Amino acid sequence: MARAGAADPAPPEPRPIASLSLRESEIARFVGRGMTNQQVAKQLDLSPHTVNFHLRNIFRKLSISTRVKLGPIVAQFDRPPDS
Repeated sequence: MARAGAADPAPPEPRPIASLSLRESEIARFVGRGMTNQQVAKQLDLSPHTVNFHLRNIFRKLSISTRVKLGPIVAQFDRPPDS
């Protein structure tokens, strides 16, 4: 039972990267840390074209248009929730 006048904690802000599939999340993390499509493809044993396909979907889902904007989103996602 809540006390009268006690403020309810604000719900956590939704993290945009949570809308990504597991594979998209993996690729977003690598690209957000500065890896090229070729490097990501080699790391995940994928074609660079497949990485590019996923990257276009990531950009669309996150409403961004450049790799540079992905870095801060990935950094925020990787940060512990209490910070």
